[in-house]
Amino acid sequence: MTLVRLALWLSWIVTGVATLLFAAGLHLALPGAASELSSLIALYLVLISTLTLPHVVIVCWMDLRQGVWRTSP
Repeated sequence: MTLVRLALWLSWIVTGVATLLFAAGLHLALPGAASELSSLIALYLVLISTLTLPHVVIVCWMDLRQGVWRTSP
């Protein structure tokens, strides 16, 4: 296994554990929120938005490095 693949697997594991910890933290911080469906949906949307934020930042940085956002050729 190459170093890149090992780093990729490690990042997936760390991200998965961090996601579970974050979800558990949200559940503990807002114990009454699990009583209604609309509250569960709101917590789910907060979780999804915080999980996708690093992806947005990394992809924007990659696009900037590749010159995707340049206005002139």
